[in-house]
Amino acid sequence: MLHAYIDESEHKTRYFCLSALMITEENLVLMELELKQLLFEYAITTPVSIYSELHGYDMMQQKKD
Repeated sequence: MLHAYIDESEHKTRYFCLSALMITEENLVLMELELKQLLFEYAITTPVSIYSELHGYDMMQQKKD
């Protein structure tokens, strides 16, 4: 089985982007562990909580946490 993480971005009428990360069932747990490790390492040096969610729009626009 494949899993897809989908994200869309837009800027008024200038552009609209849709992207997806597709991953196999056997790699899903590994990816989740690696993302948790990334957040843990980032939380050590920044005020971002280890429990934060990753949002593409917020990261690209440098908004919110």
